[in-house]
Order: sequence, then structure tokens, then C-alpha cells
Amino acid sequence: MTPHARPPAARSRVRAALAVGALTLLVASALAVPAAPPAGAATPPPIVTTTNPTVVAGRPMEVFVGFFPTDHLVRTYLGVTPLAELRTGSSGSAETYVPVPVGLIAGPTQLVATDALTGLTVTTPVTVRTDWQQQGSDPGHAGSNPGQQLLTPSTVGQAVTRWQVTDPGPDEIPSQPVVTLDSRGASRVLVLRGARLTASRTTDGGTVWERTFTGSGYGTDFAAGPDGFGYVVRGGSVSRIDLFDGSTVWTKDLGLGASVSAQSLTWASRIEGAVVVTANTVPADPAVAGTGLVACYDAVSGRLLWAFRTGVPVTEAAVQDGSGPPARVFVGTTTGKVFALSLTDSALLWSVQTGAQRLGRPSYADGTVVFAATTVFGPNPSGPVGAYAFTADRGRALWHYDTGYGVGTATRAAIAGGTAYLGFTESGYYPERAEIRAVDLATGSTRWVTPAPFQTAWERGMSDPAVAGGVVYLGSCGPNHLFLGYAAASGTKLLDLAQNCGSGAPANQRLYLADQLRSTALGLRTEVAPLAVLNDSVTGTGAEQIDYSGGWRVGHTAGEYRGDDHYSYTMDATATVRFTGTGVRWWYTEQRDHGIAAVSIDGGPETLVNQQTASGTVLAAWTSPVLSRGPHVLRVRVTGTKSNGSTSSVVTLDRVDVVR
Repeated sequence: MTPHARPPAARSRVRAALAVGALTLLVASALAVPAAPPAGAATPPPIVTTTNPTVVAGRPMEVFVGFFPTDHLVRTYLGVTPLAELRTGSSGSAETYVPVPVGLIAGPTQLVATDALTGLTVTTPVTVRTDWQQQGSDPGHAGSNPGQQLLTPSTVGQAVTRWQVTDPGPDEIPSQPVVTLDSRGASRVLVLRGARLTASRTTDGGTVWERTFTGSGYGTDFAAGPDGFGYVVRGGSVSRIDLFDGSTVWTKDLGLGASVSAQSLTWASRIEGAVVVTANTVPADPAVAGTGLVACYDAVSGRLLWAFRTGVPVTEAAVQDGSGPPARVFVGTTTGKVFALSLTDSALLWSVQTGAQRLGRPSYADGTVVFAATTVFGPNPSGPVGAYAFTADRGRALWHYDTGYGVGTATRAAIAGGTAYLGFTESGYYPERAEIRAVDLATGSTRWVTPAPFQTAWERGMSDPAVAGGVVYLGSCGPNHLFLGYAAASGTKLLDLAQNCGSGAPANQRLYLADQLRSTALGLRTEVAPLAVLNDSVTGTGAEQIDYSGGWRVGHTAGEYRGDDHYSYTMDATATVRFTGTGVRWWYTEQRDHGIAAVSIDGGPETLVNQQTASGTVLAAWTSPVLSRGPHVLRVRVTGTKSNGSTSSVVTLDRVDVVR
């Protein structure tokens, strides 16, 4: 069994959960649930654990708590971000599946469980990844990564080259890089150049394996699933490959004959993993239009789930994925017609004929699907260059965006923060124009327009944009080739790199680039850890230091972090921590003779925390709400009061965890 395979019993549990509307799960390994202790044996200490210590933002994870008191409410967190509230059963355990929150900084952090009644808190280390698993990042090809928080308008200009590797060729326009884990859990960046797929280490860019795909027809696309396997469509067939070594697991013929143009491939989590492919027949007579196919395969077995013939040539597809029904597949065509199909069974949900000459490259986010509209140069160009937006549920037209270009190309839209970002190139006769435009997703109005300093051949245009951390990235081919970064809010240029046909994927605190000649990773000079643990002895008045005031002493209690803590009996004595991040967790000990503390954030209302307990010594914690990323102040104050069962008003501080 591979490290990420779910055994049959766990699969049955997953399907049972799906039957009652629970979150659709990805293929993952089974959780080893600790056995109950023998009768008369001491109860082990409480635990929290998960299926896999490496989790991916936006994907489901399994959370298990055990050996807590029976019928207690247990709150779980990633860092300070709430996951789920669990009610323990007769065995003192509970488990659930939850999506990993987006917006967390990639890297090592903690999975935390806190008994809501006693405050008892336990943790286990996990690593959060903010991967970019396919063209456009997700099944909807929205082109955004909300988990990429550190390369921002204020820092991206300070990014340095972490590594750069020259591609041995042949010279091919690259795909957008894919950043993910292979089947053995190693981090990889994968780039498709023509029909040649290269897997490299994310640490130094060194090549792990390379493979050139062959087959009938032409056109190649690639996507990765979260289980360490990838999918390649080449002409007339689609294959599942092991990302560890590039070996083929299965290959399925699309059934369109020898002359096939493969258009796109999308991985989706529904049906425990599905692969959606679009392709066209290519008639021998160029005056005859081909016919389009949209097909869906089981990602693990390769079994054909359904096939839909459009009757007209298709461009690309995007998927409205997730846990809530129904999941939809959106398909564009070379005739300007749009199809919305059920991902479950290919039922036609709606279709719309637009005035576009060629409508494709769809993006889905926030209940809206956006199609790029392109007009091809020729004797009878028709239709506007721009974009169309529809409601995903019923296909109601929201807006049509017209650039005013007579002939030209449009990139796929990247969608973030209620805005669609597109690159447009006017072509056919010089002088040509190239612009990046920000369009309001709800109304279709222009938020900003920035001329791009490109001189591009019309048939190449710009690479698809990517948005993360408030920065929009895209590049171009041609004599003035550049890879650029713009402020998403204003269109101000922030980054300017020489990259020919460059495309970027922001993931895991870095920006991975691929152009015709090289692969590059950019990042901050000093990469930031998502979690800082401040022992009580880290004192001072600076950032991420504990500023004690009013009389505190050092103590030692078994089980404390690094064996020590600070304590105070003095009324209004304070411990203050200044930090930049999204939250904090203050750890303390509960004992029979402890008092009541007051804790606050940024000078706001105080919360009273009773550190008295009737059951020995308990290591407990108070967790702040999730805060906006920025500077904040935590203050712990000794109130000088105690509960009726306590003999003193002492307050303790063991450590403070800062979630950045």
C-alpha cells in the first residue's frame, strides 16, 4: 500500500460519510487509532493526531483526539485557526474530517486540541503546504493561492533567487509550474515543455526525472492530484503517472482515433478523485471543423465514468469542485458556445451561445465562471476580444467585457478578492497593444488597466496570470519578453524579470518560474517560520519577547516547556508580548492553589482565565481569535483574585506561541 492509499475499511467509512453529505475526501492513508488501555491500567495522557503530518491548504485532513474525559467538548486548531469542535464518546475519543484552512503560512506548525471545560491542551507537529497542483492552481483554474502570504507588494521587490537551473532543451514554451508532493512525500516542482515533463527538487532545482510523452495526435497537458500521482493527456490518450519516478500506472485511449488535439486536463476531488479531459478530432480537410469530447475518468483506476460529445470543437474546461452539490464542469468552444455539465454523470445543466468567435480558458471562483474571449486573425474575424461571466448554477449572464480590440488574445482569468485579472494582446497589424486589466467580478467594470511593456507576436500572447499575496504575476513571449508582478489593488508594477515565455506559480513561500531556457525559484532572503515558540525566559521589550512588569519569579513544574515558567502573586503585574502575525496561544499551568488571570489583545476587553483545578497539575492554554495579519499586543494581567476552591491568587506563564 502506498503511503497515501486508504484501505478498504477506511474507504467504506468515507463513502458512508459522503452518503450523509459530509466533506468529499481525497485518497489518504488510514489513521491508526490507539487502543483503549486494559482494565485497571492508568489512562494515557490525552492526544491529538492526524492521518498525515503534512497537510495541504484547502484539502481535507483527518483529526483524531483520544484519552480525553468522556462527553467533553474538545476544540481543535491549526495554529490558532479553528478546525472543528468534537464531543468525545464513551472511550474519550472522537474524529472528524475537515478542510485545511487557507491563508496559513506554509511550513511547520501545530495541530492543537483544547478541552473546553478544563483548558487542558495538547499538540502534535504538522506541516502545512500551499501547493499549486495544476494549471491555475485548483480544479476551477482560479489562478490564486490565498495561502501565499509573504511575497506581498511590500516584499516581492526584495525577493532573491533561491536557485536557477538551465533547461537542456529543446526550446519549448513551458506550462505553468506545478508544485506538489510525489508519492513518497518529497516536494517537487514539475514543468511541461511541449511533450517533455520534468520533475525537479524544490530545494535546489535539481532534476529528479524527465520524460517525453508520445502518442497519436498532438497537444499535451498535465495536472497533479494530492496523492502523489499525476495525469498527462497527450493527443489521443490520458495516463496516470507516479510522480516519484514518472512511471505509468495506467493509460486510457480517448477513443477519438489517430488525429486528435488534446486541449486540457483537470483533476477534481469528487468521486474520490476524477480526471476531466477535453479533446477534439482533427479532420484531414482543414475546412471541416472537428468535434469535441469532454471525458471524465476515475483517477485511481482509470475507469471511464462518462463522456460527453459537444458537436463542436472544445477549448478547455474548469471544474466547480468541493463538498457541496452539484459539482459542475464548464467547457468553452471555438464557436463561442458554453456548456455546463454535471461532474457526477455529464448531465447538461445549461448552455449559452455567446457572440464570441472563440470562447475558452474558463476560470471558476465564488459562484462565477469567467471565459476568455479571443478573436483569431483571418479573412473574417468576428466577435470581441474580452471576457464573459456567468453564474455557475444557472448560466445567467453577469457581464460581457469588451476591450475594443478587433483581433487579439486573452489569457485565462485569475480570480481573487472579487476581481478577475486578465492579460489582453491586440494583434494583426502593428502597432500592437498588450494590457493587464483588473475587472470587478460582480459587475464587469474596470478597476484598473496597466499597459504591459511587451512587443508580442499575436499568436503567442501572454502567460496565464497568477495571484497571491496581493500581487498579480504574468509574462510574455516575443522580443521584449518579461515576467512581471503588479500590485493587485492598483496595477503598480512591482517586479520586472527577463523571462522568455515565462509562467509562474506562487507556492510554499516561493515563486516558481519556468521559461523557455530555465527554471527559477524566488523567495525572501530569510524565509519566515509560521510558528514562533517563546519560552517564558525569552524576555525583553522587543518583538516576540516577553516584557514582565510588576513582580514575576521563575519557577519549575514537571511537564512545563523546557522545565520552567514565570509566576506572580502581585495584583496588576503584567506580561506583554508584541508580535506580528495572526494570533497567539498563551500556555500556563493549572493547580489547586492558582488564581485568576485576565488576558487581552491590542488593549481590547479582557477575558478572565481561571488557573485553578481540582485535579493535580494540568498544562493548559488560551488561544486568541484569528487576527488580521499585522502588529498586535498580547497582555496577561494578574487580577489578584481566585476561585472559592483555591488557596492563592498566583498566575503562571509557561510559554507563548506566536502564529505569524
